[in-house]
This record gives sequence, structure tokens and C-alpha cells, in this order.
Amino acid sequence: MFCKSDIISLAPTVYFGIVPFLALIFFVVPCHPQTPDTISVDINENGNRIEMVVGQILALHLEQGASGYRWDIVTKDKAILQPRDSTHIADDYQAPGSPVTKVWFFEAVGSGEMELKLVFHRPWQRDVDPDDEFKLQITVL
Repeated sequence: MFCKSDIISLAPTVYFGIVPFLALIFFVVPCHPQTPDTISVDINENGNRIEMVVGQILALHLEQGASGYRWDIVTKDKAILQPRDSTHIADDYQAPGSPVTKVWFFEAVGSGEMELKLVFHRPWQRDVDPDDEFKLQITVL
């Protein structure tokens, strides 16, 4: 059991032990920006620049699938951005040949700058310019 004099004698220890520790946490420990785990972009981001941090996921949503057209990735830097997965999102009911949204997932794995470029084309038409392009400048911190 503590008596009043024991508590008073502990006060300097608590003050000189905790206050420097709290100062260390608030002023010395580096702060990292608060960022969401996933950044979602779509065709509206075409030509823009984004910043990511290592470990963050990029979800790229582009509509495709009409009349044999599709998006293909033509430039990437796997030392900075690694492809992880892709999926298709469709309405519950779709007529054959209706467009769907394809979603690619990429993980930022290294620092640097790169351009992610996709082309919208019919893959069997080799000597034809693509109907559309999507470019995204990416900086990974």
C-alpha cells in the first residue's frame, strides 16, 4: 500500500520519465502521410499525374469489350509498379457485345517515376492505329 509520501516521491520520476518520452514520439519519430490503401482512377484521369507510396494499390477502371475492342497495357515499369490482378465488372443483365468495365490492380513496389500506357484496339489488327490511348504519369515516393 502506498502512503502519501511515496506518491509525492514518485512525481519527479513520472514527470521526467514520461514527458521526454512523449516529446520523442511527437517530435523525433518521422511522420508519414496518411494515404488510403487503394487509389482508384478511370478514363477521367487520362493524361494526369498521380503520387503513390510504396505498398499502395492502384485500381484502374476502363470500359471495354464492345465489338472486339479491348485495352492492352503497352508500357510499364515492373520495378516501380507490379501488376497484381484484373477483373471485369458488368451489370446483372447485359446483351451480348455490351461493354464491360475492366479493372486492373497494380502495387507500388519501388520509388521512381513512370508512365503507365494502355491502348484501346482490336488486337488482331496489327497495322492500324489504336482507337484510343490512356496515359497516367505515376510517381512513387
